[in-house]
Amino acid sequence: MTFRRTGKSAPWQPLSVSLARTDHQGESFSLAYNTPAPPRVTLAPLRMERTFSVNTTSGDGAAIQATLTLDGRELGAAPQKVTVVFTRGDKTKAWSHNLLVAEIPTIYHPVEVTLTQSLSPVVNLTLNPVTELPVALHSPVIEMTPTGVRLGISQTTRTGTLDSGERSASIASLSRVTRFARRDQNPKAPLQTLNSYAITPDGESAVLAITSQDDNGKYYSGLFLKRVEDDGGGIARLVDNNKRYIDTQPVIAPDSNNILVFQSNRGDLSKPDIFRVNFTDNRTSGGVSRITNDQRYNYCPTYTDSNREVVYLSVEPNYPLAQPQLSTVKFDGALPTQFQIVAEEVSHRELSKIYFTRADEASRKRQIYAVEPDGRLETNLISDDSFLSANCQNPVASFTNPVRVVFVSDRDVDEQGRANNNIYVMNADGSQIQQLTANGSDDILPAWSPTDPNIIYFLSNRGGAYNLWRLRLK
Repeated sequence: MTFRRTGKSAPWQPLSVSLARTDHQGESFSLAYNTPAPPRVTLAPLRMERTFSVNTTSGDGAAIQATLTLDGRELGAAPQKVTVVFTRGDKTKAWSHNLLVAEIPTIYHPVEVTLTQSLSPVVNLTLNPVTELPVALHSPVIEMTPTGVRLGISQTTRTGTLDSGERSASIASLSRVTRFARRDQNPKAPLQTLNSYAITPDGESAVLAITSQDDNGKYYSGLFLKRVEDDGGGIARLVDNNKRYIDTQPVIAPDSNNILVFQSNRGDLSKPDIFRVNFTDNRTSGGVSRITNDQRYNYCPTYTDSNREVVYLSVEPNYPLAQPQLSTVKFDGALPTQFQIVAEEVSHRELSKIYFTRADEASRKRQIYAVEPDGRLETNLISDDSFLSANCQNPVASFTNPVRVVFVSDRDVDEQGRANNNIYVMNADGSQIQQLTANGSDDILPAWSPTDPNIIYFLSNRGGAYNLWRLRLK
């Protein structure tokens, strides 16, 4: 280096030295003539490339080929080497970082790790299997709005376990009747979900109400038929529905009249009414006829001791404070009879009682009530305190003598401490309540077999989709 001065008596002028290197922060210092040695200067890196070896395993240590994603960019399956470039603005700033995600959708939960400049070069990720998932039930509903009642289709999501078994000591066997698939594994597939059903009087088939969606996103519901013993068999359309009506809540009385009753907006697209069609040899005959024909919203039909009379719910339109009330109507053209009994749900009745559900005024929990067929002697069916503090609904009387009532309650909790719906059975007076299902999934809408007193059907989202299941009591 060459130092200069202005004269022989003048001091030597210091030199200004600058150091630079690609991808490093430059440094400058002053070097005097009499400095014995230049100072030690370290150039801090601003860019660093590192390679990580990424491996993915399941909880038991077995290697799995999880898909890797780096900051939203898919890299492919593990194991593989992932090269990452870290940068920073200057040596006082923190290094950049990258998010690495490993997953096998619908099978294993995603796991993520932040790749940093100082992280170990070997990255081992353990993925936990998916054991439950949220499952949507697309069901026709009658809901209150600020301007009055409205017909629509709601989407209620509840947790379903992928373990479809049942450990209840009360059940001898359990089988699935329908095969609706998980929506999370094929979300772009046309919507087909089960919302309600009825078992035919011969016990051989089920009438299924299935929610679908047209190309414009509009929901509708149709009625189909499936044999209950044919696990892998398909379904056949039972009632024509080319105009995309909301046909739901089918019911057939276990007698010789062979009449299928259901709820539909066929008469008025904006509101539901009760309709009927002849049903013989597991097929319909003749046309669909309307049973209720007034301005009220008429829905949730069920039968009495004979399906020559139907019990249903009815509510006034265009009145925000209106409440649904129990009503009955005969097939002979007589005017409907409306009871002064508020109800949220009415279910299949036996000869001497109509069972229905409504919220308790104090607890706001749904409770099961019974009333005489003429609307007299209303009683709360359950007196057990643990059930009075829970929701109880979907009561269905058996065809046997003595009568037993199967119902749904969220009294009990699953392994994570969450309240979920299970199936229970009790005597007709509310005594001797026995729990039947305890899977941790949403078990709803039970129904007795018309031909076998030990068989109960119900809907459940166990396995990841709402399907019709059948259990046999011990």
